[in-house]
Amino acid sequence: MGQFKITWLWLLVALALAFHQVYMGLMTLPDDTNDSQGYLPDPETIFQPIEIKRCTADDLHVLKMHLPSRHCIASKNYPWMNKCSFSYATRCPSSNSWLGRFISNYNGRRDDEVFVGISIGCNKGYDAVDTAQWGTYDAMTFDKHAFRKAKGHSEEDEDLRCEKYSINEEQEDEDRATSTATSPTILTPRQGEMHCVEALPSNFKSLQRTAEALNLTAKGFIVSNAAISDQDGTTLFPRGDDSKEGTENLGMDNCRLPKDKKSCTSVKKYTLDSFVAQFVKSNTSAIHHLSIDIEGYDASALMGAQKVLNRTEYLEFEYNWMGDWKKKYSLSRVITMLEETFHFACYFIGDREVWRISHGCWQEHYSIPFWSNVGCVSVPRAPTLLTKMEHVFQKTLATNVSDLNYIRNPRQLGAASRLNKGVLKEISTGIIAN
Repeated sequence: MGQFKITWLWLLVALALAFHQVYMGLMTLPDDTNDSQGYLPDPETIFQPIEIKRCTADDLHVLKMHLPSRHCIASKNYPWMNKCSFSYATRCPSSNSWLGRFISNYNGRRDDEVFVGISIGCNKGYDAVDTAQWGTYDAMTFDKHAFRKAKGHSEEDEDLRCEKYSINEEQEDEDRATSTATSPTILTPRQGEMHCVEALPSNFKSLQRTAEALNLTAKGFIVSNAAISDQDGTTLFPRGDDSKEGTENLGMDNCRLPKDKKSCTSVKKYTLDSFVAQFVKSNTSAIHHLSIDIEGYDASALMGAQKVLNRTEYLEFEYNWMGDWKKKYSLSRVITMLEETFHFACYFIGDREVWRISHGCWQEHYSIPFWSNVGCVSVPRAPTLLTKMEHVFQKTLATNVSDLNYIRNPRQLGAASRLNKGVLKEISTGIIAN
């Protein structure tokens, strides 16, 4: 009888411990939990930014070594050569290193939450298809290889300078395998909206034809022919009849001269706020992924996205020497707005490397516009992703200059490959560090 009582006593202790663990599990988000894909923070605290440690003097010194200013300053009068450290470093960002696992993380999400992704400047559509796959867990429907085949393209037709969609898939598959392995359950497809917004009429027609052929529209992959700016209205845009699909240097600037207007057509223009209000059905969901790449008018799009940015978890945009970046908007103004008004942390994003440019990490030569890529994470809405990106940032800072991916495995060096390799060699040896 005494032994029986002891057994029951131990059973009660075990049950109490189990209850405590379950209770703490409910009260504490696991490390891999995406807070805004299922976990609903207290409304009183959702807009309270998590504290980010500002760059120290040592951090700034490393940033100057990694992304030195000398060639940026020397070539500022011919920026189309993109002979600048932060341009070399960010030409082929591998967002999946930090983003794919975050978007596709199943932990803690609400079953009824709809994934929302928006790609402004959708171009060939491959990034949008990938994002839709991450967000809806539907690899059968959103298959970029099937998408490419339906467009009538082969791998030989693609621009492989970043090795992004054809010959760098081993790392991508490894990332997805790790993501699936760490999820607590088998992922089942969920509803989603992926908006593929393309202003160039010839690209739009190809995207729309492909989406319809694969029945993607019924699955929430929505292709729109529209330009995004800081005002609503209409604008002239090249038709693109004689250009190769995916050409990235055609935009509103190509229709400014009278002689060029004969090859242009009128396209509807929206601010991001008005576009989302009219075309995005999931008006209560977060915008999980917003990508902007519109040939120099990215800043204008952001200026017209005041409401959208308050819903966005992750943002990517392109910095450039063209369009409104030349005189109308500066990167420092945009980063300050994103940090102080909308509580984003922003980074130059590269090949599994990031360099923070907000929160006390700014360098003056970043104000010189060169082609580069920026990624920003909402501090209050996506703290899990913030933690991941900060981890990548700290790992990048701990890397010797000569061991950086953009130094060891340079991409998109262009026709002046020998000259660019010479610049990278100087960076790697510290000769131009300041």
